[in-house]
Amino acid sequence: VMASGRWQDGADLAQAYLRAGAFAYGQGQGQLGVAARSQFEQRLSGLQAVLHNQDNREHDVLDSDDYYQFQGGMAVAVQHLAGAPAALYHGDFSVPGEPRIRSLNEEVARVLRSRAVNPKWLEGVRRHGYKGAFEMAATVDYLFAFDATTGVVHDHQYALVADAYLHDDTNRAFLLQHNPLALRSIGQRLLGRIHTQIRHAPHAAQLFARPMCGRRIAFDGRAQLCFQIGILPLPAHILHGIAPLLEGRLNACPIAAESRNAADAADHNSVQHNPPFTEITCRVM
Repeated sequence: VMASGRWQDGADLAQAYLRAGAFAYGQGQGQLGVAARSQFEQRLSGLQAVLHNQDNREHDVLDSDDYYQFQGGMAVAVQHLAGAPAALYHGDFSVPGEPRIRSLNEEVARVLRSRAVNPKWLEGVRRHGYKGAFEMAATVDYLFAFDATTGVVHDHQYALVADAYLHDDTNRAFLLQHNPLALRSIGQRLLGRIHTQIRHAPHAAQLFARPMCGRRIAFDGRAQLCFQIGILPLPAHILHGIAPLLEGRLNACPIAAESRNAADAADHNSVQHNPPFTEITCRVM
């Protein structure tokens, strides 16, 4: 469900979790279990906390989809059924005899800083070419999924990802060379975040759509400023939805935002870079 994009809000994700997990297993119930939707919902509606334990440091919460599917799925189901969010915790049992319990918010922030946007990790993973680029895209996918199911990811953390993965020239060139689909996936996730959050947080555009070119260019005889923010092909509802939302938020002066294919812009001798980048071109009125 998460990967397909066929969901609108937490209620859709909660229903997907309940459909997949509402089965009881026991003696005489067979290997497939028996449906127990009502009993499962009754249990979930009374939960006050959701805890996920991890007994090793071979991976982390942004390194596998299991974490958001189980803890995130349960969290969003509890909120849907109970009408209020449960407290979310992560249990670190990687050191026997020294367990550490952190809030899920703290654990995601810790993993994001220590691995996902750590320059040393990025430098190391770039040595693995296509697979390294895939791991970057997967990390962003899992971060987005935790945000969708639990809401523990904040705007400034997406900004850290945008800076490290897309705004950094070295990393962007690596992704484009070794795995353009990973680059597109990362761009789509960040654009999707803008599309869903910008109405509630006007500064989101400034966080994610900072100018990568940073210069005014000539196009059809008018002064423009290019904001390179994603990778084609983008879902039409996202691309068309973002352009008007960015109006007036990227510059101090009034602007009209329009989307263009960078390849078309290059044909008009405006700005040269490798297609298929998507631009939001802001024309000074």
